[in-house]
Amino acid sequence: MGATVQLAVDRSAAVAAFAQGYTQGAELGYQGQDVRLFATVSDGLGAVSSDFDSRREADYAFTGRAEYKLAGANWRWTNDLTSFRGSKLGVLLGVAGHWQAGGDTNATPDVDFFQGGVDAQVEGDGWNFFASGIWRHTQRPGQENADDFGAVVQGGVFVSDQTELFARWDAIFPDSSRGDAFNAATFGANYYLSPQSQAVKLSCDFGYFFNASTAAGLAGTNTAIGLLPDAEGGQWLLRAQFQIIF
Repeated sequence: MGATVQLAVDRSAAVAAFAQGYTQGAELGYQGQDVRLFATVSDGLGAVSSDFDSRREADYAFTGRAEYKLAGANWRWTNDLTSFRGSKLGVLLGVAGHWQAGGDTNATPDVDFFQGGVDAQVEGDGWNFFASGIWRHTQRPGQENADDFGAVVQGGVFVSDQTELFARWDAIFPDSSRGDAFNAATFGANYYLSPQSQAVKLSCDFGYFFNASTAAGLAGTNTAIGLLPDAEGGQWLLRAQFQIIF
């Protein structure tokens, strides 16, 4: 989902550690009444728009995703993470997997990993809920395999036609060889100046990071995605954002 339709001001720390970021490739998709399928061949996670001989790319990468809509008249409600008052019930379940390998072409990073995830999105009459879990298995020559996990749980509710309150918990559970668990909580509110629309929105949230980010090398691939190291927990942030979409 795009940055303009997030529930909080920004995505979670767990997403920063595990998300694909930008890459380049080719994708095929199928959409039925209740099922959507996607299959992609790409340069790997975080490869951005790199040259063919870039050392950031994987040798090859394959991604697949399947979605099943248990409730909801159409697919349009799945395009954001909020649900205005008067909306009908929608339930979406998703599962995805990604495999990439490197080390055989142009000195690409010699690392192979599999990443899989499951998620659930539920929206109703003025309320929403989302949860996801992810697992990454990494293999490097001469090193023990590593298994890292992440989770996100969030929800929101409208207390008036234009005001939405939300809360989010996200966590990273790295392999014991990388560091300790990292937990974060976020609370905030959105005010939609245009009712029933994301076009003009004021957002404000407060985030608290319970643990030190010792698992800075979590990404550990060719992705340049991860958390900066910091030895102190108990840090916090306060941020506000005003967006206009046109």
